[in-house]
Amino acid sequence: MIYVGSLSKTLFPGLRLGYLVGPAPLIREARALRRLMLRHAPNNNQRTAALFLALGHHDSLVHKLQKAYRERWKIMGRALADHLPGWSKAPTFGGTSY
Repeated sequence: MIYVGSLSKTLFPGLRLGYLVGPAPLIREARALRRLMLRHAPNNNQRTAALFLALGHHDSLVHKLQKAYRERWKIMGRALADHLPGWSKAPTFGGTSY
């Protein structure tokens, strides 16, 4: 199993910081490739993000964002139904778009 994620979507786009969780050989290879392709994010940004994750603040933030986006999604659905009678949508399984 491999997990790949970005903190840029939930924290702020300029952070340019993500994460990869997987088997040690894959992580070693990914680090080697990254060194060839990119400059790493500043150490203070990495340490701050690691602490933010370790303390559970990111999980809390994601939960709050999900709640806010769910409410916005419902409001948009009601507005579309009010202003576009007879409209239809395809079933969705995630995301924030119609």
